Amino acid sequence: EEIGNDYCIRSDFSVRENAFSKNGTHSVPVYDTEAGVEFPVYSVDRGYEVLLRNTSLDEYLAYTEKLTAYGFVKYSANAMPAGLSSEDRNLSCVYTAEEIHVFLNWTPSQKSVRIVFTKPTDLPLLTKPTLTVEDTAQTSIAQIGIAGLGMSYVIQLKDYSFIVIDGGTNADDNVNKLYDYMIGKTPAGKKPTVACWVFTHPDPDHIGAPEAFLKKYAKEIELESVAYNFPDCSVQNTSQNDEAIRSSIYSLENIIARSYNAEIYTIHTGQKFYFKGVEMEILFTEEDTYPLTVKCYNDTTAMLRFTFDNGKTFTVLGDSTVQTSKLLADTYREYLKSDILQLAHHGLIGGDEQLYRYIDPEYCFWATSKERYEGNYDTNKDGIVNEKDVQHCLGQGNCPYNAYIRDSSIRERVHYHAGETVVLNIE
Repeated sequence: EEIGNDYCIRSDFSVRENAFSKNGTHSVPVYDTEAGVEFPVYSVDRGYEVLLRNTSLDEYLAYTEKLTAYGFVKYSANAMPAGLSSEDRNLSCVYTAEEIHVFLNWTPSQKSVRIVFTKPTDLPLLTKPTLTVEDTAQTSIAQIGIAGLGMSYVIQLKDYSFIVIDGGTNADDNVNKLYDYMIGKTPAGKKPTVACWVFTHPDPDHIGAPEAFLKKYAKEIELESVAYNFPDCSVQNTSQNDEAIRSSIYSLENIIARSYNAEIYTIHTGQKFYFKGVEMEILFTEEDTYPLTVKCYNDTTAMLRFTFDNGKTFTVLGDSTVQTSKLLADTYREYLKSDILQLAHHGLIGGDEQLYRYIDPEYCFWATSKERYEGNYDTNKDGIVNEKDVQHCLGQGNCPYNAYIRDSSIRERVHYHAGETVVLNIE
């Protein structure tokens, strides 16, 4: 079946019976609502999603009690932002059973509940790791210098390990720069350890380098975990080559499974991950886009926020589009305030001025070349840069949000383009 000729759904799933095993011991309870509207079931990675609109907080809470009555156990819960009344907070929780994991999100601004049922996957630890006397590294964020477009960020943790976000294309220069940076920040005689490699979405300028890196340096690094939520390519209908994307995802996952003993986290909105000196909060995944039309895989990008032990915050927008940027702004509003921002879609298209007003960063990472950032890019490839070349980074071409974020009369901000590697120390 199709919704608006864009979203395909799995007709073999029913919320009224066990989704994954004919002989399973846990059935999936029905969500009871008086006025709520239930959308058709949507297929997601390793499971399916149910969306209900015009529902209430009381109905959401009643459903959590119903899950308990059906034998599910609460694993975790999160409320954003803390301090507000429960009616005004975004609530999320995870319930587990032997055959099924359930991820719930209540969004008051949309009066909606999203319920994602999946086969069991790895779940993050619930407590912060304890720092030791050996955890003396300077926490930092590096924007790795890459040629052209691409996105490559490395967070160094207190225990000298790293969180890597995407990595850029599979060009040798991108792959080698990433390794050289990590080996240079690792104590002598030790292998670089990636505590978590996060993939925002499966476009080649984001997962090309990870695929090549993890294959090339399998014996030179330690990989403890990966985290991502890629769409179900078998039902996704976008303007891109789904077969090529599916092949890239398979290749990346195959390398990880074959060469590393890593935890594999399928991330869901509202989850928190804890590392030495920083926590990672999942603000948005591809599941939050439904039922809007997915026009390209940028619409499925994950968006994250890192909060360091000293309170500094770093928001990652990946390749967020205009519609997903507006969704993020509408969902979290003032809660999004952050010190450091990775601009949406390389600082080209895909942002939103209200989103940037909420975030109001002091430091801005532009995952693009110096030429694009400075407005000296030959868009039309005619050998000259003139008024015909739309310079999105400057705010032209229906991108006023980029002009806003660069306006020093509003606020003095520090801007870094990805033409060279830049390290921002957090402490």
